[in-house]
Amino acid sequence: MDRRDQLSQINASEKNRLQKAPPSIIKDIKRSIRFFDKEITKVEAQITKLIAQNQELKEQADLMTSIKGVGKVTTWAIIAYLQEINTLSRNQTVALVTRRANGNWSGGSMMTVRSKS
Repeated sequence: MDRRDQLSQINASEKNRLQKAPPSIIKDIKRSIRFFDKEITKVEAQITKLIAQNQELKEQADLMTSIKGVGKVTTWAIIAYLQEINTLSRNQTVALVTRRANGNWSGGSMMTVRSKS
């Protein structure tokens, strides 16, 4: 995910640069954007393959993406950066991901998500 994020940031910078670029360098910037688009696609394919090859990760990804507003990039970030997601119940995972999808991410430990048992 780190590499995908880096490539996405560089690509966004290039797209912003393109808006104010003099005509003499527009072609070069567009070439860079195409290159970074391809690199992002490669990284995303690697992430998708990695998740598909691991049943536990696949189940987590399927659960998260079944929630309205949660896409593949959010799912990948949660899997990559919140390793303790494996310790949560299904209800806790849904609560965490739903909170994130609704923009209610307050930071701190994700272990503050509790189920109503």
